[in-house]
This record gives sequence, structure tokens and C-alpha cells, in this order.
Amino acid sequence: MGKRLTFECSGCGYTAEVSGKADSGMVASTRTVVCLDCAELHDVVVALHDEWVKGEDGVMKPKAVRARCPRSAKHRIEDWRGPGPCPKCGIKMTLGDVVVLWD
Repeated sequence: MGKRLTFECSGCGYTAEVSGKADSGMVASTRTVVCLDCAELHDVVVALHDEWVKGEDGVMKPKAVRARCPRSAKHRIEDWRGPGPCPKCGIKMTLGDVVVLWD
């Protein structure tokens, strides 16, 4: 079961509801990324658990999905681990409450 948390920036007031790391539920695996173009945090799907493929080692694994910014596939993204730097101003964000548990 995955969870989304609130991350807040005391410098500029930016708030995001993301996992803050790689996360997984029954249907999909996600990871938190920072979009360098829209300067926002997003949880993006990186694997679908209802579709399986054989890996190079012959072991079946969930089908990988190319991670991308949900606003534009042309945007540049990087992995983000919370609490990390604010994508707007660079100040370290603080961890808030659990917003939702997801499957």
C-alpha cells in the first residue's frame, strides 16, 4: 500500500502531496520526481502490475513505464526524495501529514 504525504516549503509556501520516494500499490509502482521545467513535484507511474514481461534474466516482472512529467512529455525530470529541496526556491521542504493511503 502506498501513501501520499504533504511536503511544505517554509521559504516560498509551495506545497505538494506526493510520496516523496519510490512507492508501490497493488496496481502500480510510482516514484516522486521534480520537473525542472514546471518546477513542481509529481508522483509518476513507473510500472504497471497488471501487465508482466520477461526480464533479461528470464524472470517475470511488472511492465516498466517511461516516467514523464504529467504536464508535458518534453519536460525534463529528476528523481526527488523527500524531504528534499523545494522545486521553486531550493529551501529544504518539511514533511507534513499523511494525506491518503492508496492501493
